[in-house]
Amino acid sequence: MQIIDDNTVVVNNSEEFKKALSEENDYNYIYLGNDITLTSGFTINANKKNLIIDGTYNNVKYTYTNNLNESSDVIEASTSNRKITLKNMNIISSHTYGIVYVPSHPNYSNLSVEYNNINFSGVELSCNYYGITKIIDSLISGSDTNGVTVKKVCDSNRILIGGNTTITSNSNTNPVFFFNDVIPSYIKIVPNSNVNITTNKELMNGTNRLDLTVGHGSEFLLTTGNGFAITTTHGARNVLIEEMANFTFIEKSHQRVPMWNVFGDLKVLEGASLSVINTYMNTPTDNYNIYFKGSNQKFILDNPKYINIYTKNANVVYTNNPVEFSFKFSRINMWIYALDYLNACTLDDTPAFYWYKEDTPAEITGIFNKDSTTITSHNFTDSELISSTDINSFTLQGIKILTIGMLKINIHPITDSINSISGHTIPYANVKIEYSNKAFTATADKDGLFEVNIDAIVPDNTRVKVTSCLNSCYTERKVTVPFMGELTLLKVTENIPFSMTPLSSNPIVLHKKNKTVITVIDSRVNSTNWKLYINFTNPMIDSSGKVLIDSLLFKKFDNESFKLTTNKKLVYESSTNNGNVGVSNITFSTDKGLLISPTKDLLEDEDYSTMIIWSIEE
Repeated sequence: MQIIDDNTVVVNNSEEFKKALSEENDYNYIYLGNDITLTSGFTINANKKNLIIDGTYNNVKYTYTNNLNESSDVIEASTSNRKITLKNMNIISSHTYGIVYVPSHPNYSNLSVEYNNINFSGVELSCNYYGITKIIDSLISGSDTNGVTVKKVCDSNRILIGGNTTITSNSNTNPVFFFNDVIPSYIKIVPNSNVNITTNKELMNGTNRLDLTVGHGSEFLLTTGNGFAITTTHGARNVLIEEMANFTFIEKSHQRVPMWNVFGDLKVLEGASLSVINTYMNTPTDNYNIYFKGSNQKFILDNPKYINIYTKNANVVYTNNPVEFSFKFSRINMWIYALDYLNACTLDDTPAFYWYKEDTPAEITGIFNKDSTTITSHNFTDSELISSTDINSFTLQGIKILTIGMLKINIHPITDSINSISGHTIPYANVKIEYSNKAFTATADKDGLFEVNIDAIVPDNTRVKVTSCLNSCYTERKVTVPFMGELTLLKVTENIPFSMTPLSSNPIVLHKKNKTVITVIDSRVNSTNWKLYINFTNPMIDSSGKVLIDSLLFKKFDNESFKLTTNKKLVYESSTNNGNVGVSNITFSTDKGLLISPTKDLLEDEDYSTMIIWSIEE
């Protein structure tokens, strides 16, 4: 055993490992100095409140192995331990009580076990029935090991997953997670994370009081064989998809329960994306994508960027009890018949019903139950409804596909001096151009540019319709020839995470992790300078609602800085495009553009967020 200081030690074998962790000493930081295979179990000393076990020493990453099978042959937590962290190591285990066993008792409710930068292969990662399991930047494989059949990845009550984490379960009988039926019970995807969970069975079992939160700016891909829960009585309670988060949930096979039982409220916030896709083409009519099974429930879509709920034969949503819905959206599309998944929602498979507003989000509220949908309010004008479906057709019964999303389009000038029709939209979108009983199709390139050649000039006063389609979302634009081009804010960097490494220390200024790019298309024949503005909807707030006042800065290219407010401020001004199509990618490096200068100390493991608004004016 190598002692580094009073609190830090390097262990090289199982006996040294056991001695450092179980005996009365001040060692709270334990390095592995060699691969270690556990030879007998032990209990962590009760005085170790915050314990770190680090598998990397002198830049060598070591492996911890436990192939024992007696219930006592495992690392066991004490009730007075508060946080146990295992990091930077490989782990192989066939022990069915997990890596750190936390007994099933409420006295362990405040104990957190974190697995950080772990490469795990084994039958069970965590057994922490009442406490918190945290998995960060790890590669987790639940698989048969040393002749022992894989169990669940986690038996836990609260699970946080963050960083770049992949979890795969190869079990043919068990779900990925099992939860005690106690409150609070949750899965939280940490903001700005990239999480991928794959199983041929289900995600969870054990409760219908599980809260699921997908933190803002995160990407969460869940692929299951049989859906969210094993039984009809278990599933999610409240579901929250935060701003700019992206949750994709895919079911590949089928069992005789709905894909996703929800017993509380389902909320998708502004700029977020939700996909609930059943790719099993022979699913029966009662395998609903989302089954609202509670009482006094709410289904809230608060201006999400993207929604895609697809099933071949069932209904996308269902309930036996009244559910209040409040939808704020760019454009909503509904299909009452579904083609096979790979062929659905193309330019040739347009929706049966759709509603949208040109410049502001549409809003529809109401109540739906088993047999009917009642609209209590909407913000469409009579003239807007002329170009959409009859509002009385809005229903959540009998819908096989529901999507939300609006693709940006900039149409280039159409005059008597051109022999093509072109424009910009979202990269790789499919585009259809229609006029005078003629139709042309094109695919946008990686920059969003599309173009079709035409056999003759388009006569004046001709109405030209341009439709852009990608990922089951549509946008239609109609212009009258001659058309002299337009100014469009095509896309912006949507999620802007910050580094905790200060750019400067007096005052403290935090820089962005990535550059920010704003793409503007100016196709106006008679162009003038345009201006780019920025503001926010409100100051940054934490998860409890506490406000960080005057903490967001903006540094312009000339190094002028100002505090962001709800009032828009000029950050960039263009020059004329001289009558040509201009594509401007305004790029702010990590030390320019948005910065944070906190007006008070930031809390550890807390997340602060706000919505940024970019706008352009001629």
